[in-house]
Amino acid sequence: MIPNNLLRPANSSKENVPPPGPQQLMQQQSQTQIDNLQQQHQHQINNIQQQHQKQINSIQCTTGTATSTIYNSKS
Repeated sequence: MIPNNLLRPANSSKENVPPPGPQQLMQQQSQTQIDNLQQQHQHQINNIQQQHQKQINSIQCTTGTATSTIYNSKS
């Protein structure tokens, strides 16, 4: 004969776990908000870095053009 504890479904242990309390729910919500803010800030940082890189590239192109113009006018 098979013992009763082996006849229960595998997920039956989850049924004995009490639902999360108010403090756990607040912690989960807070962590979710923190994660969302970190993700938003990372996107903002990435956008700023891209904008700065474009500005740097533009300045380098302008500087290069000006420098070559100066050298060409001297020769």
